[in-house]
This record gives sequence, C-alpha cells and structure tokens, in this order.
Amino acid sequence: MTQAKPRSPRKPRNATPAAPERAKAAILYGQGTPLADICVELDIERRTLWRWRQDPEFKRIANEVIEKGIEEAAKRMRSLAPKVVEAFERGLA
Repeated sequence: MTQAKPRSPRKPRNATPAAPERAKAAILYGQGTPLADICVELDIERRTLWRWRQDPEFKRIANEVIEKGIEEAAKRMRSLAPKVVEAFERGLA
C-alpha cells in the first residue's frame, strides 16, 4: 500500500500572524500592490489582510512606505526640472 505524501501544514484560521508576515503585507500595500497579489504572495485569505489593515502598526508601516515613495518621486521630479526647462527653452528658440 502506498502512502500519501504529507501535505505542508496550513495555519489554523485563528492563528496569530507572525509580525514579519504582517509587516511585509504592509510594505506591499504601501507600494500599491493589489490586495489579491498580496494575499497570493503571503498565502493568506483576503479577510485576514482586511483585518491586518485595521491594525495601527500596519497603517504606520504602510504610510511610511507611501511617504518614502512620494519623497523619492519629488526628488526625481526636482532633478528633472532643469532639464525640462532647458528642453522647453530650446524648443522655443
């Protein structure tokens, strides 16, 4: 008689999620990753992600990621502004 392959253990529905997993979800969320993709990547249910998103620490991490992205975009725009003005002036000449 052949034995069935052991399946990888799934987390019980009411298990407390590991902090690194929740933090990774917050980072992905802050980066704009679609909710469904976060759930697939972390192997969690959508309702788990919804519950995590209510957590103040989750919100803090996600907001930090969002603010960092905004700062980086603003820095990039400031660095490009002189080039844009120069190109515009050349086009007017």
